Amino acid sequence: ESMTDEVSELVLRNNVGQSLAVSLDELRSKEALDDFAALVAALERDRRLDRAAEGIPDPDAMRERAGQRTGLTRPTLAVLLSHAKLYAKGALLESALPDDPATGPYLVGYFPAPAVEAAGPERLRAHQLRREIVTTELVNDLVNLMGSSFLHRMARDTGRSLPEAVRAWLVASRIAGGPEIRADLGELEARYTADRVYRWLLGLGRVLEATTQWLLANVPADGDTDALIGDARGGLASLRGSFARFVAGEDRKLFFDRLGELQDAGVDRTLAERLITLRFLPQLLEIVHVARAAGSDDVRTAKVYYAVSERFATASLREHLREGRHDPWERRYAQTLAGDVARAQRALVASVLARAAGNGEDVGHALKALEKDRARQVQGYRELLQEVRSESAPLAAFALAVRALEGVAGGDGA
Repeated sequence: ESMTDEVSELVLRNNVGQSLAVSLDELRSKEALDDFAALVAALERDRRLDRAAEGIPDPDAMRERAGQRTGLTRPTLAVLLSHAKLYAKGALLESALPDDPATGPYLVGYFPAPAVEAAGPERLRAHQLRREIVTTELVNDLVNLMGSSFLHRMARDTGRSLPEAVRAWLVASRIAGGPEIRADLGELEARYTADRVYRWLLGLGRVLEATTQWLLANVPADGDTDALIGDARGGLASLRGSFARFVAGEDRKLFFDRLGELQDAGVDRTLAERLITLRFLPQLLEIVHVARAAGSDDVRTAKVYYAVSERFATASLREHLREGRHDPWERRYAQTLAGDVARAQRALVASVLARAAGNGEDVGHALKALEKDRARQVQGYRELLQEVRSESAPLAAFALAVRALEGVAGGDGA
């Protein structure tokens, strides 16, 4: 009886999370209805959903809504949310993920604090429904922020299993400080309009999606999850603390422009820096990854990374690939090309670091020497990039620019 208020708060927290999930998906469905249509098709194919019985629009109606960018209604989105969660829970319960020590906080967070204290950790871990509780809480945490179509899209686009995608998201959320940032944004709801807070949450979701993709592409799925989180946090700590000092080029302009916008809106500078630095989290992971492989200092590697970005306009190229893609196939192709840009930039950074270490050169001189050695490829790339940036070029033109950048990174014919 003494825990009635705490239990009520936990129930209400869950209700708020569900309502927020529908609101965020309402906005997403206006921008990318094809993701929701693909989820419906997959659920139908697996006989998990009866479109007619659930009142889901048929394919023709979906295409019409996509063309008008009207999105889906809240009742329809609520139905899809429930099906997406049930599908995810079923997949996780068949995996070993609920037994991963990294999921432990979900078990503890499910109960009122006095109950946890009274039961003790051993009895809590022996709970007969431990795996079900962990699974339910983890799926709610993920889907309420990322939306009902996220896991299906992630598994489809990466070829990885659903539990692997969930584990990667869990790592991404922990290293990004996702729970803390979501709590901070929750406190801002009284000071800002819902639309503004939703935009920030959607931005956090995009960062976690990009980070999840990076982890799935670069980190083994069978490692120690807690160790992976701790190692990543350790590597990122120095970079996040000094980010404003070494970010360069168009990325630097973007960072300070967005920081100024948040501060003008009245957001505390510390929180504003945390929110904006999050946008660059996949890049910071790239930097740590390259630094470890090259045996280089993280900050030194970061300076080379952004010097390469500035010299080869990779930030601009990534931005062009991200923006204004309404066709679903173009979006998926653009995402693949963005991954190619990241790999080419990683190769260039590694080449500069290796050259500097081997010749005892300053990294600035090493970058100039690399450009000189690959002058023909560099000239061809820059001419092509200038051409595609001068007008509203199709995605195929940017694909050619990406191929040219890969030629620079590989040094073919140098």
